[in-house]
Amino acid sequence: MRPFAYLAKPVRSLLMINAAIFAFFFVTRLLGITPVYYLAGLMVLIPEQAWQIWRLVTYAFLHLAPMHFLFNMLILWMFGDELANWMGHKRFLSLYFVGAVGAALVSVPFYAANVIGHSTHILGASGALFALLVAYARFFPERQILIFFLFPMRIKYAIWIFIGIDLMLANTGSGVAHFTHLGGALAGWLFLIGEDKLRNFKLPRRKKPSDDGVLTGHVGYLDDQKELDAILQKVAQRGMQSLNPYELEFLQKASKRRRPPRRHPFK
Repeated sequence: MRPFAYLAKPVRSLLMINAAIFAFFFVTRLLGITPVYYLAGLMVLIPEQAWQIWRLVTYAFLHLAPMHFLFNMLILWMFGDELANWMGHKRFLSLYFVGAVGAALVSVPFYAANVIGHSTHILGASGALFALLVAYARFFPERQILIFFLFPMRIKYAIWIFIGIDLMLANTGSGVAHFTHLGGALAGWLFLIGEDKLRNFKLPRRKKPSDDGVLTGHVGYLDDQKELDAILQKVAQRGMQSLNPYELEFLQKASKRRRPPRRHPFK
């Protein structure tokens, strides 16, 4: 876990927004200001009131129990930073909100049909976080995590254990929105599949006279520094995954050229 000041900007923003909302309701409850809980009632996801579409997003920023808040923010801190830097900030935020909304949409029909009981209220970022975990397992499958903070396991296996647990406990009435977790995982998987399809879909390109002399597959530059700047800007906007083989090779060569030579320790 990196210090807060060095986290990717979207992760810091999400942490601060969640913390501010949690602190507001926590402090007002301590002070006995009960009318503010009307606001919580407007934010929480109630399946029978899912037609109020803002609830499909606001529920993911509402945490009322301290342990619920701390655990979810710990997961976001641990996995979100590396994922945001790898994917690019815009793609990361898109994945987060697709996970939150997708988890809500999957949850609504199950809970509205009273599959696990009456008067279900859904809140918390768990659905969005499951979408992030699916993406993390996709991009960093060999990374080891401490499952349940005890047992080391590669994330590509751990994610299936999390999904299996939610499947087994989905209809037990445990008070945990397991269908929301599963919906977030499904939304994250569909998001990644959709990105792959769009990335592989290429429109036919008409050759222009100005194309002569430029290698196919990358932009022609006369100045190496301009090309490096363009590649770095692309990484910042869309992540390392967006680079083609030529751009990856160019970036590696540029980093070697800029690396200072090693000095002999006795010189």
